[in-house]
Amino acid sequence: GGLRRKISDLPGSISVIDGRTIRESGAQSLTEVITRIPGVVAVDEDGRGLKPNFGLRGLDPNRNRSDLILIDGKIPNGTMYYGDPGGYYMTPLQQIEKVEVIRGGSSVLYGGYSVGGVINLVSKKASAVPATLLKLNYGSWNALTAEVNTSGSNGKFGYMVNGVRRQGDGFRERSQFGVND
Repeated sequence: GGLRRKISDLPGSISVIDGRTIRESGAQSLTEVITRIPGVVAVDEDGRGLKPNFGLRGLDPNRNRSDLILIDGKIPNGTMYYGDPGGYYMTPLQQIEKVEVIRGGSSVLYGGYSVGGVINLVSKKASAVPATLLKLNYGSWNALTAEVNTSGSNGKFGYMVNGVRRQGDGFRERSQFGVND
């Protein structure tokens, strides 16, 4: 997934955050990663990274109304194409290998809802050999992120099963949360 053309051939400004940068950042949400890109304004609606709001090219970040957020360059993220994708489901960072942000003239190639630009979330792919990975992160306010990933491939067919649990107490009263994906 991702851009099929050379970045240098596309008009406008394009930024890419690769998997290594994501892993080394220690980030637990897409909001924490995407704010590293110049010109991106991110507002975390719930303080947990579950409902992020992104603004590109100086446009309002409220509920991503000016940006098209895609998964693997094809599938719109969210339940309604012209709705408020930031108010619904956001792909967990643990399932993303790379983030591509396209601003300027190239974004119109993706159709409507892309006046501010396009944020393309490139999914992790299955490993070439069968493997199971368990990751645990623990932090302040009893924040816990647990991930189990099993994948493999026989050359023609690949599979991946990924489960993520995020929970914590939050830094304010009554801000506990628990999310399974």
